Amino acid sequence: MSEDNVHQSFSHRALAKLSRAVCEKFGEEALPLVTEVWHDMGRKAGTRIVKKKGINTFREAAEDHVEMVMGYGDVYEVCEVSDDTYFARTRPGTPCEVGLEDAGEPACHACMAVNKAQLETICGSPVDMIITRSRAKGDNSCEVKYVMSGRE
Repeated sequence: MSEDNVHQSFSHRALAKLSRAVCEKFGEEALPLVTEVWHDMGRKAGTRIVKKKGINTFREAAEDHVEMVMGYGDVYEVCEVSDDTYFARTRPGTPCEVGLEDAGEPACHACMAVNKAQLETICGSPVDMIITRSRAKGDNSCEVKYVMSGRE
């Protein structure tokens, strides 16, 4: 994982490094466990955000996430938020936030469960996550779309 990702907490960086190592050592067998841990972290973060900020809609949850990401710098090439969709593409060459460059698509989906769970917790509705580009797949950027289930 890149040391450039200093915006993340120590525990977030440690979990990312551990997740990558577990996925590399145990392969697909480890994915449910890695996904569960990241999902739980997202659910807990979502619960804290609801209590602290009083937000509860998909749009508010997505906008809050965008605000957090933008605090790290000019990360997004494209970012669009609506009442039921959040689409983002990072600038080419932007490092993976959790250090998964070339770790594989399944590892990306497992770790990105944190954002999906956070959005679901805040808005109280299932959210679909579609990853079309990923540094973990070897792409030069990441592209993800979150959609409230049943809306696309």
